[in-house]
Amino acid sequence: PAIVIKGRVTDAADGHGLVNVPIQTTYDYVPSAITADDGEYLFYKNDRGLPFNIFTRGAQPRIDQVYPGIPCIYYQCIRTGQTFSPARGSVVEHIDFALQAGSAISGTIYDATTGLPIAGVIDIYDQDFSVVWSGEANASGAYASGAWHPGTYYVKAGGYMGAVFGCAF
Repeated sequence: PAIVIKGRVTDAADGHGLVNVPIQTTYDYVPSAITADDGEYLFYKNDRGLPFNIFTRGAQPRIDQVYPGIPCIYYQCIRTGQTFSPARGSVVEHIDFALQAGSAISGTIYDATTGLPIAGVIDIYDQDFSVVWSGEANASGAYASGAWHPGTYYVKAGGYMGAVFGCAF
């Protein structure tokens, strides 16, 4: 028998349930569940015999978390939360998340000579100049990150003379 996992995802500011938040576990590459209108979720996990974490993934514009309430920026929190190793047929309840609002970093890359949008690689650095997110701008030059904590970040359009732009929010 599978392991049953249940919980609720709420807005940290007002406590109301959040709908359509993906819930995922370590070693599963697609969401295991999506929250209902009241923020509740339930899913069955096949036991592979491996310990796992439970986390939200793609809760924008809110900041994702790994249980129990550890904020996630990109994948920088996975395997830092509580590890679960329940027996087959177990019911794991009250795996709840209270998500805080965040801000996304987005923009468009333009060719300095032609002024036309271009595809490229984007790196976002924290205030210590450590890469905290990497992504790609599409053919229209557009890029967007997930939700972030307030702070100072720097954006670099890779391969385009290494330009670095500061962003604070």
